[in-house]
Amino acid sequence: MENPAKSSPKPAGFHFRDVPKTPLQCSKLQITLCTGSRGSVERDGETHCKILPVLSVAQCLKGRYEIGLDGAEPVLLEEGGAFITRPDQPQKIIHHCPQSGGPMLLQWCFFSALWDGFLDVTRCIAPPPVLTSRQAAPFGEVIRGLWQNAPNPGEQPPPLEQKLLWEAKQQALGFRFLELLLQLSKITFPEESYHAILPAIALMDHPPASERIHLEQLAQACSLSVTGFTVLFRQLTGDSPMSFYRSRRLNRAATALLTGSQPLGEIAQATGFYDQFHLSREFKRRYGVSPQQYRQDFYRQNAGKR
Repeated sequence: MENPAKSSPKPAGFHFRDVPKTPLQCSKLQITLCTGSRGSVERDGETHCKILPVLSVAQCLKGRYEIGLDGAEPVLLEEGGAFITRPDQPQKIIHHCPQSGGPMLLQWCFFSALWDGFLDVTRCIAPPPVLTSRQAAPFGEVIRGLWQNAPNPGEQPPPLEQKLLWEAKQQALGFRFLELLLQLSKITFPEESYHAILPAIALMDHPPASERIHLEQLAQACSLSVTGFTVLFRQLTGDSPMSFYRSRRLNRAATALLTGSQPLGEIAQATGFYDQFHLSREFKRRYGVSPQQYRQDFYRQNAGKR
């Protein structure tokens, strides 16, 4: 009797010989910050004016937000709605408690992501500033997952297996958040020729120890003349190399102030400033307040909201 296994035709489609022999490429997309918090506001009409270094989404669960961006007249959101602010966008937030009484309940997320290790995704998209309650609902689910997954302050460091599980959940929520964001946004990514300036970006982020980066070094890293490099860099980023470098360092410093408790001197050293006085001078020039005041204002405005 003939063996059916030998006589049957070989299935078409996938075959192990078709598996690429080269290693799989790692994703170019990296979630660098995705934190969620919740809180309440007791006083109706409480107003905050601020500038954040990262993209944020804030949702009112009970009560209503009134939000003004870039100096425009504030707009009243519906209950359950949300607003999105881009990095470094001036915002004026007025909180309105529910008409039925009780505090305003809210939740929010801070988010940033990089493409190719340097391109800030949140600066390459134009999301709608205001979301209806229906549009905001899936964002709200992700934000809730973020603060529910967050470790409690003062807890002992978890074992490695729990830490890995926590990180996997955070990353999954972060990519879901970005997916929702991109579905609503106009995307304006630069052309692929930005690869030509990647060596300069790498030098900005990882300068030689105790050295200040100069324009000539950045141009040399890209094998370009100073003039050619400056023209190309401005064409691809909309900014001059040294202004971009300073903004990048200030952004990292502001993020560190909002998301950690490092002393100012350590933040200054980690972000490439001579000392905390140099950082303070540049920071106030950009954000209008000192780093200490910036941190104090943020924690005062969010006291009891975590």
